[in-house]
Amino acid sequence: MAQSKFASLRTRPLAQNTTASIVLLGTVGIYVAITNLGAGGGKANSLKMNYIVSALNYGIFAIAGFFSGSVINRFGPKWALFLGSLGYPCYVTGLLLFDRFDLLVFPIIGGVLIGFGAALLWAGVNYIAIAAKGRFYAMQTAMTSFGNLIASFLVLGININDEANDGVPLSVYLSFIGIMLVLGFASFILVKPKDVRRKDGTALAVYKEESIITELKNVCRLVFDWKAMALCPALFVAEYLLILQPAISTLYFDLRTRSLLAVISAIVALLSALGMGALLDYKGLSRPLRAKIGFAIVASLTISIYAGEAGWLFSVIPPSQPEDNPAYDWTSSHFPGFFIIYEFFQILGSIGPVYVVWTLASLTNDPKKSAHYAGLIRAVMAAGVSVAFGIAAAGVSERHQFIVHMVLQYCALVPQGVVALTQVTITNYGLEGTVIVPREIAAALGKEDAEYVDVDEVEVEGGKEV
Repeated sequence: MAQSKFASLRTRPLAQNTTASIVLLGTVGIYVAITNLGAGGGKANSLKMNYIVSALNYGIFAIAGFFSGSVINRFGPKWALFLGSLGYPCYVTGLLLFDRFDLLVFPIIGGVLIGFGAALLWAGVNYIAIAAKGRFYAMQTAMTSFGNLIASFLVLGININDEANDGVPLSVYLSFIGIMLVLGFASFILVKPKDVRRKDGTALAVYKEESIITELKNVCRLVFDWKAMALCPALFVAEYLLILQPAISTLYFDLRTRSLLAVISAIVALLSALGMGALLDYKGLSRPLRAKIGFAIVASLTISIYAGEAGWLFSVIPPSQPEDNPAYDWTSSHFPGFFIIYEFFQILGSIGPVYVVWTLASLTNDPKKSAHYAGLIRAVMAAGVSVAFGIAAAGVSERHQFIVHMVLQYCALVPQGVVALTQVTITNYGLEGTVIVPREIAAALGKEDAEYVDVDEVEVEGGKEV
Protein backbone atom coordinates (compact mmCIF):
# COMPACT_ATOMS: atom_id res chain seq x y z
CA MET A 1 0.00 0.00 0.00
CA ALA A 2 2.74 2.45 1.02
CA GLN A 3 4.78 1.46 -2.01
CA SER A 4 1.78 2.02 -4.30
CA LYS A 5 1.17 5.45 -2.77
CA PHE A 6 4.83 6.41 -3.28
CA ALA A 7 4.67 5.25 -6.89
CA SER A 8 1.59 7.40 -7.41
CA LEU A 9 3.14 10.47 -5.79
CA ARG A 10 6.35 9.95 -7.73
CA THR A 11 4.54 10.55 -11.03
CA ARG A 12 3.01 13.87 -9.94
CA PRO A 13 4.34 17.03 -11.61
CA LEU A 14 5.21 18.58 -8.23
CA ALA A 15 7.24 15.52 -7.20
CA GLN A 16 9.09 15.57 -10.51
CA ASN A 17 9.92 19.25 -10.20
CA THR A 18 10.95 18.89 -6.55
CA THR A 19 13.33 16.09 -7.50
CA ALA A 20 14.83 18.14 -10.32
CA SER A 21 15.19 21.09 -7.94
CA ILE A 22 17.07 18.91 -5.43
CA VAL A 23 19.54 17.97 -8.15
CA LEU A 24 19.93 21.68 -8.93
CA LEU A 25 20.58 22.39 -5.25
CA GLY A 26 23.50 19.97 -5.18
CA THR A 27 25.02 20.91 -8.54
CA VAL A 28 24.24 24.37 -9.88
CA GLY A 29 23.78 25.77 -6.36
CA ILE A 30 27.32 24.76 -5.43
CA TYR A 31 28.58 26.02 -8.78
CA VAL A 32 27.03 29.45 -8.13
CA ALA A 33 28.72 29.55 -4.71
CA ILE A 34 32.08 28.78 -6.34
CA THR A 35 31.44 31.53 -8.90
CA ASN A 36 30.51 34.07 -6.22
CA LEU A 37 33.74 33.29 -4.38
CA GLY A 38 35.76 34.01 -7.53
CA ALA A 39 36.37 30.38 -8.60
CA GLY A 40 39.54 28.52 -7.70
CA GLY A 41 39.27 29.90 -4.17
CA GLY A 42 39.48 33.57 -5.13
CA LYS A 43 43.28 33.65 -5.43
CA ALA A 44 45.02 36.39 -7.35
CA ASN A 45 45.49 34.16 -10.42
CA SER A 46 42.00 32.65 -10.27
CA LEU A 47 40.07 35.37 -12.08
CA LYS A 48 41.90 34.98 -15.40
CA MET A 49 41.53 31.21 -15.20
CA ASN A 50 37.82 31.59 -14.49
CA TYR A 51 37.30 33.79 -17.55
CA ILE A 52 39.09 31.37 -19.91
CA VAL A 53 37.49 28.19 -18.56
CA SER A 54 34.01 29.71 -18.33
CA ALA A 55 34.16 30.99 -21.92
CA LEU A 56 34.97 27.42 -23.01
CA ASN A 57 32.39 25.89 -20.67
CA TYR A 58 29.50 28.07 -21.80
CA GLY A 59 30.51 27.84 -25.46
CA ILE A 60 30.13 24.06 -25.33
CA PHE A 61 26.97 24.48 -23.26
CA ALA A 62 25.45 26.75 -25.93
CA ILE A 63 26.07 24.34 -28.81
CA ALA A 64 25.04 21.19 -26.94
CA GLY A 65 22.12 22.92 -25.23
CA PHE A 66 20.40 23.81 -28.49
CA PHE A 67 19.85 20.11 -29.25
CA SER A 68 19.45 18.85 -25.68
CA GLY A 69 15.64 19.17 -25.80
CA SER A 70 15.60 16.35 -28.33
CA VAL A 71 17.48 14.17 -25.85
CA ILE A 72 14.70 14.71 -23.32
CA ASN A 73 12.02 13.82 -25.85
CA ARG A 74 13.86 10.64 -26.81
CA PHE A 75 15.18 9.36 -23.47
CA GLY A 76 13.41 11.34 -20.74
CA PRO A 77 14.88 13.58 -18.05
CA LYS A 78 16.22 10.90 -15.69
CA TRP A 79 19.38 10.04 -17.59
CA ALA A 80 19.83 13.62 -18.77
CA LEU A 81 19.90 14.90 -15.18
CA PHE A 82 22.10 12.12 -13.86
CA LEU A 83 24.70 12.27 -16.62
CA GLY A 84 24.55 16.06 -16.59
CA SER A 85 25.11 16.21 -12.84
CA LEU A 86 28.41 14.34 -13.17
CA GLY A 87 30.00 17.29 -14.97
CA TYR A 88 29.79 19.48 -11.87
CA PRO A 89 32.02 17.47 -9.48
CA CYS A 90 34.50 17.10 -12.36
CA TYR A 91 34.60 20.91 -12.65
CA VAL A 92 35.14 21.41 -8.91
CA THR A 93 37.86 18.75 -8.97
CA GLY A 94 39.57 20.75 -11.72
CA LEU A 95 39.41 23.88 -9.55
CA LEU A 96 40.85 21.95 -6.61
CA LEU A 97 43.81 20.74 -8.67
CA PHE A 98 44.34 24.23 -10.09
CA ASP A 99 44.27 25.68 -6.59
CA ARG A 100 46.91 23.19 -5.45
CA PHE A 101 49.18 22.85 -8.52
CA ASP A 102 48.44 26.02 -10.55
CA LEU A 103 47.98 24.05 -13.79
CA LEU A 104 45.33 25.42 -16.17
CA VAL A 105 44.77 22.07 -17.91
CA PHE A 106 42.76 20.71 -14.95
CA PRO A 107 40.00 23.35 -14.91
CA ILE A 108 39.93 23.31 -18.74
CA ILE A 109 39.09 19.58 -18.70
CA GLY A 110 36.52 20.26 -15.98
CA GLY A 111 35.08 23.12 -18.03
CA VAL A 112 34.59 20.88 -21.07
CA LEU A 113 32.82 18.21 -19.00
CA ILE A 114 30.57 20.68 -17.19
CA GLY A 115 29.67 22.29 -20.53
CA PHE A 116 28.21 19.05 -21.87
CA GLY A 117 26.79 18.17 -18.46
CA ALA A 118 25.04 21.49 -17.97
CA ALA A 119 23.36 21.21 -21.38
CA LEU A 120 21.80 17.89 -20.40
CA LEU A 121 20.97 18.87 -16.84
CA TRP A 122 19.25 22.18 -17.66
CA ALA A 123 17.21 20.70 -20.50
CA GLY A 124 16.06 18.06 -18.02
CA VAL A 125 15.05 20.40 -15.23
CA ASN A 126 13.14 22.64 -17.64
CA TYR A 127 10.83 19.72 -18.32
CA ILE A 128 8.16 20.78 -15.84
CA ALA A 129 4.42 20.61 -15.36
CA ILE A 130 2.29 22.78 -17.58
CA ALA A 131 -0.10 24.31 -15.06
CA ALA A 132 2.39 25.97 -12.69
CA LYS A 133 5.11 27.46 -14.84
CA GLY A 134 5.94 30.39 -12.57
CA ARG A 135 5.98 28.47 -9.29
CA PHE A 136 7.94 25.57 -10.71
CA TYR A 137 10.58 27.73 -12.38
CA ALA A 138 10.79 29.73 -9.16
CA MET A 139 11.21 26.53 -7.13
CA GLN A 140 14.16 25.55 -9.30
CA THR A 141 15.77 28.97 -8.89
CA ALA A 142 15.07 28.97 -5.15
CA MET A 143 16.59 25.52 -4.65
CA THR A 144 19.64 26.61 -6.62
CA SER A 145 19.92 29.59 -4.27
CA PHE A 146 19.49 27.28 -1.27
CA GLY A 147 22.40 25.14 -2.46
CA ASN A 148 24.41 28.33 -2.88
CA LEU A 149 23.40 29.35 0.65
CA ILE A 150 24.58 26.08 2.19
CA ALA A 151 27.92 26.24 0.39
CA SER A 152 28.38 29.93 1.22
CA PHE A 153 27.66 29.38 4.91
CA LEU A 154 30.30 26.67 4.93
CA VAL A 155 32.96 28.96 3.44
CA LEU A 156 31.93 31.95 5.60
CA GLY A 157 32.20 29.86 8.76
CA ILE A 158 35.75 28.90 7.84
CA ASN A 159 36.87 32.40 6.82
CA ILE A 160 34.87 34.76 9.05
CA ASN A 161 37.89 35.71 11.17
CA ASP A 162 40.43 35.43 8.39
CA GLU A 163 41.22 38.70 6.61
CA ALA A 164 43.77 37.05 4.31
CA ASN A 165 42.96 36.07 0.76
CA ASP A 166 44.01 32.41 0.88
CA GLY A 167 42.43 29.79 -1.33
CA VAL A 168 39.49 27.64 -0.31
CA PRO A 169 40.52 24.83 2.09
CA LEU A 170 40.70 21.25 0.85
CA SER A 171 37.85 20.25 3.18
CA VAL A 172 35.50 22.70 1.42
CA TYR A 173 36.33 21.32 -2.03
CA LEU A 174 35.79 17.74 -0.86
CA SER A 175 32.49 18.70 0.79
CA PHE A 176 31.29 20.33 -2.43
CA ILE A 177 32.26 17.30 -4.52
CA GLY A 178 30.53 14.94 -2.08
CA ILE A 179 27.27 16.93 -2.08
CA MET A 180 27.23 17.01 -5.89
CA LEU A 181 27.78 13.27 -6.25
CA VAL A 182 25.19 12.28 -3.64
CA LEU A 183 22.36 14.55 -4.76
CA GLY A 184 22.94 13.69 -8.41
CA PHE A 185 21.53 10.23 -7.70
CA ALA A 186 18.15 11.80 -6.91
CA SER A 187 17.71 11.89 -10.71
CA PHE A 188 16.66 8.24 -10.66
CA ILE A 189 13.37 9.20 -8.99
CA LEU A 190 12.28 10.90 -12.22
CA VAL A 191 9.97 9.23 -14.72
CA LYS A 192 9.49 9.75 -18.45
CA PRO A 193 7.20 12.66 -19.45
CA LYS A 194 4.57 10.25 -20.80
CA ASP A 195 4.29 8.65 -17.33
CA VAL A 196 3.65 11.90 -15.44
CA ARG A 197 0.11 12.15 -14.05
CA ARG A 198 -1.84 15.05 -12.59
CA LYS A 199 -3.88 14.70 -9.38
CA ASP A 200 -6.96 13.76 -11.40
CA GLY A 201 -5.04 10.95 -13.09
CA THR A 202 -4.78 12.55 -16.52
CA ALA A 203 -1.56 12.62 -18.50
CA LEU A 204 -0.03 15.87 -19.72
CA ALA A 205 -0.33 15.12 -23.41
CA VAL A 206 -0.40 12.46 -26.08
CA TYR A 207 3.20 11.55 -26.84
CA LYS A 208 4.14 10.35 -30.29
CA GLU A 209 7.48 8.72 -30.96
CA GLU A 210 9.49 10.68 -33.51
CA SER A 211 12.74 9.88 -35.28
CA ILE A 212 15.97 11.69 -34.48
CA ILE A 213 15.78 13.44 -37.86
CA THR A 214 12.27 14.73 -37.10
CA GLU A 215 13.40 15.92 -33.68
CA LEU A 216 16.33 17.82 -35.19
CA LYS A 217 14.05 19.38 -37.81
CA ASN A 218 11.68 20.54 -35.07
CA VAL A 219 14.58 22.11 -33.19
CA CYS A 220 15.79 23.94 -36.28
CA ARG A 221 12.29 25.30 -36.90
CA LEU A 222 12.64 27.37 -33.73
CA VAL A 223 14.58 29.99 -35.70
CA PHE A 224 11.32 30.76 -37.56
CA ASP A 225 9.39 31.24 -34.29
CA TRP A 226 9.54 35.04 -34.08
CA LYS A 227 8.24 35.21 -30.51
CA ALA A 228 10.97 32.87 -29.27
CA MET A 229 13.57 34.76 -31.29
CA ALA A 230 12.37 38.09 -29.86
CA LEU A 231 13.03 36.76 -26.36
CA CYS A 232 16.53 35.57 -27.27
CA PRO A 233 18.23 38.94 -26.48
CA ALA A 234 16.78 38.83 -22.95
CA LEU A 235 17.92 35.22 -22.59
CA PHE A 236 21.35 36.16 -23.96
CA VAL A 237 21.97 38.66 -21.12
CA ALA A 238 19.93 36.89 -18.41
CA GLU A 239 22.98 35.53 -16.56
CA TYR A 240 25.43 38.35 -17.16
CA LEU A 241 25.32 39.03 -13.43
CA LEU A 242 27.25 35.79 -12.90
CA ILE A 243 30.23 37.32 -14.66
CA LEU A 244 30.64 40.93 -13.72
CA GLN A 245 29.39 41.19 -10.14
CA PRO A 246 31.58 38.37 -8.73
CA ALA A 247 34.50 39.76 -10.77
CA ILE A 248 34.08 43.22 -9.23
CA SER A 249 33.71 41.63 -5.80
CA THR A 250 36.88 39.56 -6.33
CA LEU A 251 38.82 42.60 -7.50
CA TYR A 252 37.92 44.88 -4.61
CA PHE A 253 37.02 42.71 -1.58
CA ASP A 254 38.71 39.94 0.42
CA LEU A 255 37.48 36.35 0.78
CA ARG A 256 35.55 36.74 4.03
CA THR A 257 33.70 39.75 2.59
CA ARG A 258 32.83 37.79 -0.55
CA SER A 259 31.69 34.90 1.64
CA LEU A 260 29.36 37.22 3.56
CA LEU A 261 28.01 38.62 0.29
CA ALA A 262 27.41 35.09 -1.00
CA VAL A 263 25.40 34.08 2.10
CA ILE A 264 23.16 37.15 2.07
CA SER A 265 22.80 37.01 -1.71
CA ALA A 266 21.62 33.40 -1.60
CA ILE A 267 18.85 34.31 0.86
CA VAL A 268 17.83 37.34 -1.21
CA ALA A 269 17.81 35.32 -4.45
CA LEU A 270 15.78 32.51 -2.88
CA LEU A 271 13.05 34.83 -1.58
CA SER A 272 12.99 36.87 -4.79
CA ALA A 273 12.54 33.80 -6.99
CA LEU A 274 9.69 32.47 -4.85
CA GLY A 275 8.02 35.88 -4.87
CA MET A 276 8.20 36.25 -8.65
CA GLY A 277 6.96 32.69 -9.13
CA ALA A 278 3.96 33.34 -6.88
CA LEU A 279 3.13 36.52 -8.81
CA LEU A 280 3.38 34.85 -12.22
CA ASP A 281 1.02 32.03 -11.20
CA TYR A 282 -1.41 34.14 -9.14
CA LYS A 283 -4.88 33.14 -10.36
CA GLY A 284 -6.52 36.34 -9.11
CA LEU A 285 -4.99 38.24 -12.06
CA SER A 286 -5.27 37.39 -15.73
CA ARG A 287 -2.14 35.99 -17.33
CA PRO A 288 -1.64 38.99 -19.66
CA LEU A 289 -1.83 41.34 -16.66
CA ARG A 290 0.71 39.24 -14.77
CA ALA A 291 3.00 39.42 -17.80
CA LYS A 292 2.73 43.21 -17.84
CA ILE A 293 3.37 43.56 -14.09
CA GLY A 294 6.33 41.19 -14.27
CA PHE A 295 7.85 43.09 -17.16
CA ALA A 296 7.39 46.41 -15.37
CA ILE A 297 9.26 45.04 -12.34
CA VAL A 298 12.12 43.56 -14.39
CA ALA A 299 12.50 46.63 -16.62
CA SER A 300 12.46 49.15 -13.76
CA LEU A 301 15.00 47.12 -11.77
CA THR A 302 17.28 46.72 -14.79
CA ILE A 303 17.30 50.41 -15.62
CA SER A 304 17.71 51.67 -12.04
CA ILE A 305 20.28 49.13 -10.80
CA TYR A 306 22.66 49.57 -13.72
CA ALA A 307 22.39 53.33 -13.29
CA GLY A 308 23.19 52.94 -9.59
CA GLU A 309 26.25 50.77 -10.17
CA ALA A 310 27.46 53.19 -12.84
CA GLY A 311 27.53 55.86 -10.12
CA TRP A 312 29.41 53.57 -7.72
CA LEU A 313 31.98 52.37 -10.28
CA PHE A 314 32.70 55.72 -11.90
CA SER A 315 32.24 58.13 -8.96
CA VAL A 316 32.90 56.32 -5.66
CA ILE A 317 35.71 53.90 -6.51
CA PRO A 318 39.06 55.43 -7.60
CA PRO A 319 39.54 55.16 -11.38
CA SER A 320 42.87 53.33 -11.07
CA GLN A 321 43.06 49.67 -10.07
CA PRO A 322 43.76 49.14 -6.34
CA GLU A 323 47.42 48.54 -5.49
CA ASP A 324 46.48 45.81 -3.04
CA ASN A 325 44.35 43.02 -4.47
CA PRO A 326 41.83 42.75 -2.97
CA ALA A 327 41.83 46.24 -1.50
CA TYR A 328 38.84 46.32 0.85
CA ASP A 329 37.18 44.43 3.70
CA TRP A 330 33.57 44.72 4.92
CA THR A 331 34.86 47.32 7.39
CA SER A 332 35.79 49.63 4.48
CA SER A 333 33.72 52.71 3.68
CA HIS A 334 33.46 51.47 0.08
CA PHE A 335 31.57 48.34 1.14
CA PRO A 336 28.03 49.61 2.06
CA GLY A 337 27.31 51.13 -1.35
CA PHE A 338 28.51 48.07 -3.22
CA PHE A 339 26.60 45.79 -0.81
CA ILE A 340 23.27 47.49 -1.57
CA ILE A 341 23.88 47.45 -5.32
CA TYR A 342 25.09 43.83 -5.22
CA GLU A 343 21.95 42.63 -3.42
CA PHE A 344 19.65 44.41 -5.85
CA PHE A 345 21.56 42.75 -8.66
CA GLN A 346 20.87 39.42 -6.94
CA ILE A 347 17.16 40.22 -6.96
CA LEU A 348 17.31 41.03 -10.66
CA GLY A 349 19.50 38.01 -11.37
CA SER A 350 16.93 35.81 -9.65
CA ILE A 351 13.64 37.17 -11.00
CA GLY A 352 14.88 38.13 -14.48
CA PRO A 353 15.52 34.57 -15.74
CA VAL A 354 12.35 33.30 -14.03
CA TYR A 355 10.31 35.95 -15.83
CA VAL A 356 11.76 35.55 -19.32
CA VAL A 357 11.57 31.74 -19.12
CA TRP A 358 7.95 31.97 -17.89
CA THR A 359 7.13 34.29 -20.79
CA LEU A 360 8.56 31.85 -23.32
CA ALA A 361 6.89 28.88 -21.62
CA SER A 362 3.52 30.66 -21.71
CA LEU A 363 3.60 30.46 -25.51
CA THR A 364 3.00 26.70 -25.50
CA ASN A 365 1.68 23.84 -23.37
CA ASP A 366 2.93 21.06 -25.62
CA PRO A 367 5.57 19.15 -23.60
CA LYS A 368 7.57 18.27 -26.72
CA LYS A 369 7.73 21.87 -27.85
CA SER A 370 8.48 22.87 -24.26
CA ALA A 371 11.48 20.55 -24.32
CA HIS A 372 12.72 22.28 -27.47
CA TYR A 373 12.17 25.64 -25.80
CA ALA A 374 14.12 24.37 -22.79
CA GLY A 375 17.09 23.58 -25.02
CA LEU A 376 16.81 26.97 -26.71
CA ILE A 377 16.61 28.79 -23.37
CA ARG A 378 19.79 27.30 -21.99
CA ALA A 379 21.65 27.42 -25.31
CA VAL A 380 21.06 31.16 -25.72
CA MET A 381 21.80 31.88 -22.05
CA ALA A 382 25.02 29.90 -22.30
CA ALA A 383 26.00 31.66 -25.52
CA GLY A 384 25.57 35.02 -23.82
CA VAL A 385 27.64 34.00 -20.83
CA SER A 386 30.34 32.54 -23.10
CA VAL A 387 30.62 35.83 -25.02
CA ALA A 388 30.75 37.83 -21.78
CA PHE A 389 33.49 35.62 -20.34
CA GLY A 390 35.34 35.83 -23.64
CA ILE A 391 35.30 39.64 -23.43
CA ALA A 392 36.59 39.45 -19.87
CA ALA A 393 39.29 36.93 -20.81
CA ALA A 394 40.49 39.33 -23.53
CA GLY A 395 41.57 41.74 -20.79
CA VAL A 396 38.75 44.30 -21.09
CA SER A 397 38.54 46.31 -17.87
CA GLU A 398 35.64 45.85 -15.45
CA ARG A 399 34.39 49.37 -16.18
CA HIS A 400 34.30 48.79 -19.93
CA GLN A 401 32.66 45.40 -19.42
CA PHE A 402 30.03 47.13 -17.32
CA ILE A 403 29.24 49.58 -20.14
CA VAL A 404 28.82 46.71 -22.62
CA HIS A 405 26.58 44.80 -20.21
CA MET A 406 24.43 47.83 -19.46
CA VAL A 407 23.85 48.68 -23.13
CA LEU A 408 22.95 45.07 -23.99
CA GLN A 409 20.59 44.79 -21.01
CA TYR A 410 18.78 47.98 -21.97
CA CYS A 411 18.49 46.94 -25.63
CA ALA A 412 17.15 43.47 -24.71
CA LEU A 413 14.20 45.05 -22.89
CA VAL A 414 12.66 46.29 -26.17
CA PRO A 415 11.86 42.97 -27.94
CA GLN A 416 11.12 41.33 -24.60
CA GLY A 417 8.55 44.04 -23.90
CA VAL A 418 6.89 43.48 -27.29
CA VAL A 419 6.30 39.80 -26.53
CA ALA A 420 5.38 40.30 -22.87
CA LEU A 421 2.95 43.13 -23.50
CA THR A 422 1.29 41.88 -26.69
CA GLN A 423 1.72 38.11 -27.12
CA VAL A 424 0.94 36.56 -23.72
CA THR A 425 -2.71 35.50 -23.93
CA ILE A 426 -5.32 34.24 -21.48
CA THR A 427 -4.96 30.73 -22.83
CA ASN A 428 -3.59 28.66 -25.69
CA TYR A 429 -6.88 26.74 -25.78
CA GLY A 430 -7.54 24.99 -29.06
CA LEU A 431 -4.16 25.67 -30.58
CA GLU A 432 -2.36 22.48 -29.52
CA GLY A 433 -4.37 19.37 -30.24
CA THR A 434 -2.19 16.86 -28.37
CA VAL A 435 -2.46 18.55 -24.94
CA ILE A 436 -4.90 16.78 -22.61
CA VAL A 437 -7.30 18.85 -20.50
CA PRO A 438 -7.51 18.29 -16.72
CA ARG A 439 -10.99 17.24 -15.64
CA GLU A 440 -11.66 20.31 -13.48
CA ILE A 441 -10.88 22.68 -16.35
CA ALA A 442 -13.01 20.66 -18.76
CA ALA A 443 -15.87 20.86 -16.24
CA ALA A 444 -15.46 24.61 -15.86
CA LEU A 445 -15.63 24.96 -19.63
CA GLY A 446 -18.64 22.66 -19.90
CA LYS A 447 -16.55 20.40 -22.13
CA GLU A 448 -16.31 17.25 -20.03
CA ASP A 449 -16.29 15.20 -23.22
CA ALA A 450 -13.37 17.10 -24.74
CA GLU A 451 -10.58 14.77 -25.83
CA TYR A 452 -7.70 17.19 -26.18
CA VAL A 453 -7.50 20.75 -24.89
CA ASP A 454 -5.00 23.24 -23.56
CA VAL A 455 -4.36 22.83 -19.82
CA ASP A 456 -2.77 26.12 -18.87
CA GLU A 457 -5.45 28.61 -17.89
CA VAL A 458 -9.04 29.26 -18.87
CA GLU A 459 -10.77 32.62 -18.57
CA VAL A 460 -13.99 32.70 -16.60
CA GLU A 461 -16.24 35.48 -15.37
CA GLY A 462 -14.57 38.58 -14.01
CA GLY A 463 -11.40 38.12 -16.05
CA LYS A 464 -10.05 35.52 -13.64
CA GLU A 465 -9.10 31.96 -14.45
CA VAL A 466 -9.51 28.42 -13.23
